[in-house]
Amino acid sequence: MLLRLENLEARYAEHDGILSEIAGKRAEVHDAFSARRQTLQDARARRAEALADSARRVLEMVSRRVTALDSSDEIQTYFASGRGRR
Repeated sequence: MLLRLENLEARYAEHDGILSEIAGKRAEVHDAFSARRQTLQDARARRAEALADSARRVLEMVSRRVTALDSSDEIQTYFASGRGRR
């Protein structure tokens, strides 16, 4: 899209009125792409934060359960059974 605008600028280089319109459109396109990029970055950051929170909760749960076990055999059985992987 920006390439098209550059081509139009080159074609109408001698027409100031058209060049100012093209410059305005270029700014609109740039702003739209910047806004979309920011929206995507914000969504990605929210998703990463949600995953980190989920992982934190899982690790806390496993830690609580392992702490409640009395022996290393019980702990090994807990992890070997797959319950520690959920």
